[in-house]
Amino acid sequence: MDQPEAGRRRRRARDGQGRLGGPRRHRSRLREGEARVQHSHTFVNATLEGCTPGFWQGGNSFETAGGQWLWNETNDPQWTSSGGTGTNPFIHTTTFNSYVTPVDSLAGKTMIDLVGTGGVQKDVQKAARSLVAAYLNASWGVSYPYSTAELSAKRTSAVQSGEFLALHTEPDAANNANKRMTAARPARSAPR
Repeated sequence: MDQPEAGRRRRRARDGQGRLGGPRRHRSRLREGEARVQHSHTFVNATLEGCTPGFWQGGNSFETAGGQWLWNETNDPQWTSSGGTGTNPFIHTTTFNSYVTPVDSLAGKTMIDLVGTGGVQKDVQKAARSLVAAYLNASWGVSYPYSTAELSAKRTSAVQSGEFLALHTEPDAANNANKRMTAARPARSAPR
């Protein structure tokens, strides 16, 4: 027995990452005298997440807010206690050029130096700032659009071509997807 057209449900295929996607057609009910119109929309059911460089360099001095406390030591316990997966990819004092394809103008700059630079004029430094946040986002375990391997390949390509603006703008858009993370509060002794 065939179901009426309005009652049929079409199953959408899952992509390789378990998200539903692909074309979905919607048919509206017709009133007498109206012509049938078919609309097609593509839905991607994946909310992208990421935090800005400002989040990753910011926080208070009590280690209870901001992202800087999530990666200030090797295998930072606050990384996992705040919801991160695995371990933080680097720490504040890791030099940028030791972690990625080096550029002479960034020699001696640490990850915290670069992520905390704010708005700068040089494309190479803008790219470095966005890339530090991008590596942290990709390593955290959120639905970030780039893997650390993809970020590394993008960096190498930018160094080889000398074109750094895209290396800033692409991750910057993903870094501004606004996933809220907070540093876990350190254990405190009971009041006396």
